Amino acid sequence: MNFEQYLQEKGLAKKTVQTYSYNVSLFEEWMEAELITEINYTNLLQFIRNRRSAGESRNLIASRLTAIRWWLRWQKSEGMRSTNPAEGLHLKGGKRRLPHDLLEAEELEQLYDGFPSESLTEIRNKTIIGLLVHQGITTGELQRLEPEHLNLEAGNIRILPIKQSNARTLDLKPFQVLELYKYQLEIRPQLLQERETDNLQLFISTGSSDKLQNTLQILSRQLKNEYGFFTGFPQIRASVIANWLKVHPLRQVQYWAGHKYVSSTERYLLGGLEGLKQSVEQFHPLR
Repeated sequence: MNFEQYLQEKGLAKKTVQTYSYNVSLFEEWMEAELITEINYTNLLQFIRNRRSAGESRNLIASRLTAIRWWLRWQKSEGMRSTNPAEGLHLKGGKRRLPHDLLEAEELEQLYDGFPSESLTEIRNKTIIGLLVHQGITTGELQRLEPEHLNLEAGNIRILPIKQSNARTLDLKPFQVLELYKYQLEIRPQLLQERETDNLQLFISTGSSDKLQNTLQILSRQLKNEYGFFTGFPQIRASVIANWLKVHPLRQVQYWAGHKYVSSTERYLLGGLEGLKQSVEQFHPLR
């Protein structure tokens, strides 16, 4: 499998594949001119400085570095090299915090399966955890959900777009369809009656405020007390995305996650959960 085929298999768009191939050829030409035969961290920094001295912008250099990173991933997958010195190398001013403290799929299921479902609020909370664990939605998206966003006959849920993320339709697992039917037909009306409100949100707060954020804060504390590995709801979403990338193409995961840019999804593509954990905070500024 050549480099372009590798990129296509990973779900990158045709134009992106062409751009990455061009940037890699530029890097190879530079290596040849500099008589460089082995790629390492120092040589990558030399290339970055070379492009900077040529007057290229930080964004353009970052784009070239991304292409090189993919090229080295391909080489590693083909057994041509054992390491990728470009992983974790980012330009000053453009660095992003890598996902960390990620959970395996079994730990995510434990958060859901182990949650009780006796009282009205427990059933509501378990339904919420199910959407976080299985669909990877954000707490902001959770708070914006309304009953009309559910299509239980089709077995899916619609997430509306906002400035920071794209719209998407996510499939529900069969047991979630039954769970949401019960919540929507039985639990939610009772919660509305208790609060004496006509709140349009799908999930109704039972705290001192109508805002679901208060309920989510209480739920987060409850999970932290019960599970030592749980650090917060962002951890769940990051873990879901990282686990998706183990078995699904990049572009498919980008859609499920609602990311506007594929680079947002690429942050989770560093060789699996162990690679991600080891790469936390390993950013190298352009000097």
